Amino acid sequence: MPDITMCQSSSCAIKEKCYRFTATPSDGRQSYAAFPPPKEGQKCEYFIDVHSKSQVRRLKKQTAKKDTDTDTGTYYDNFVDGNGY
Repeated sequence: MPDITMCQSSSCAIKEKCYRFTATPSDGRQSYAAFPPPKEGQKCEYFIDVHSKSQVRRLKKQTAKKDTDTDTGTYYDNFVDGNGY
């Protein structure tokens, strides 16, 4: 379950390389956004490289941590303090 807002921008030229577009959505609780596609020569500020093992591993670790720490607030605190990102 990706704990991210997934992208629905079907016109984006780099969508197949982005984890936000290609991840398998969560059952029933997935959030989506139509992030604006980057303009030619610019980067998308929401892009997560699907081939970046460290980024995908970090997201999976955060998701697992959130699932275990939901009641304690630990995940949220780590995220806000900058330890999660």
